[in-house]
Amino acid sequence: MSAMVLSGLFADGEALTSPHGQAKAGYLNNPYVRRASDLYGAFTARPDTLIFGTDGQQIVRDDHPLMKLLDRPNPSMDRNEFMIEIGTNLGIYGEAFVFPLKTASGVRKLFVISPQSVMAEETGDPLDPIKCWRVSRGTAGIMTLEPQDLIHIKLHNPDPASVRGCSPIVSAKKSVEMQNAIRDWNIAMTKNGAKGSVIIEVPRALTDAQFEGMTKQLQSYYGGTTNAGKGMILDDGKKATSLGMTSVEMDYVQGTAISAREVSIAYGIAPEVLGDSQNKTYANMSESYRQTVQTTVIPLLKLIYGALSAYLLPFYPDVSRMTYDIEQVNDLMGDQTEVYTALEQSSFLTINEKREKLGYEPHVSSMADSLLVNMGVMPIDEIEDVSAPQDGDADGVL
Repeated sequence: MSAMVLSGLFADGEALTSPHGQAKAGYLNNPYVRRASDLYGAFTARPDTLIFGTDGQQIVRDDHPLMKLLDRPNPSMDRNEFMIEIGTNLGIYGEAFVFPLKTASGVRKLFVISPQSVMAEETGDPLDPIKCWRVSRGTAGIMTLEPQDLIHIKLHNPDPASVRGCSPIVSAKKSVEMQNAIRDWNIAMTKNGAKGSVIIEVPRALTDAQFEGMTKQLQSYYGGTTNAGKGMILDDGKKATSLGMTSVEMDYVQGTAISAREVSIAYGIAPEVLGDSQNKTYANMSESYRQTVQTTVIPLLKLIYGALSAYLLPFYPDVSRMTYDIEQVNDLMGDQTEVYTALEQSSFLTINEKREKLGYEPHVSSMADSLLVNMGVMPIDEIEDVSAPQDGDADGVL
């Protein structure tokens, strides 16, 4: 590999830890990051939003104020676009900001704001870390908001000194850098007719003017794809030696497969779901989607709906809960027959433990938290009561 490629390998390293760099060097220049971030948005928007009243019943009226707000958060977005924007921002930046426009009658509109436009003035106090948010509105200037006036949804950040979310790109930084550097190298090789570098040996030292003139001549007559394959004519004892790719360089190129897998690991998305068959890890697509949904999609949805619910529900006293349609999430996992059958036959799990595995809310019945056995399908604690020794019967036989 040429020295120029090596020196440029970590050029965007620091940039990938900033919102601007994550969007440019990550999302715009790396197809794996682009696909993973887009899937975060698609998975977030997939299930419908459900709201439930204080009586525990689902509210299905389209004219309910909260449902109307969620269906059309602002004049330029419907619910699908709104949720995609939130999920995609989490994939790129590790955080998403929603600005609720409030009036005397409550929340009127919801706007997704790019993390690139948001700055935090921090206090340094871990119990009250944010003094205010400053949002850039372009030519309209800077808008200053109180901490509670902006909904902040973020992925975990281990840095105790930061209030911002941590993007998956940060964990996959080296892999993204490697892929971007290799692509730049391949483009340069292609532009040069896929031919390696050439060393020109001269019998004596050249003056600066001679060196510059010879360099321009070589670039003009022999550089670039249009000159690929041309024979080189040298005079005055000059010799040309072609530099091929070494085994180390070949291994470096093959490292793109490893770095692609590391990106998928950082995002918690199976390689097959990203469209990477080279790093296939599951027997079929159903298994890969099932693992992705259970370990990434459901936690992501809980994070988003938890943050939105905490802010919005106080404005709607007749609503007790806002969540997502778990049936539509389960549909992402493909055929659920095997999963349902396995859970149904699991005698060591309670009903609520089985419901939790599928993402359902726990059942209110006390029996749902008891282990059931096959003999009459009775709660195990009731069987213990029946089999306990009775007064006057040492064997416990009635």
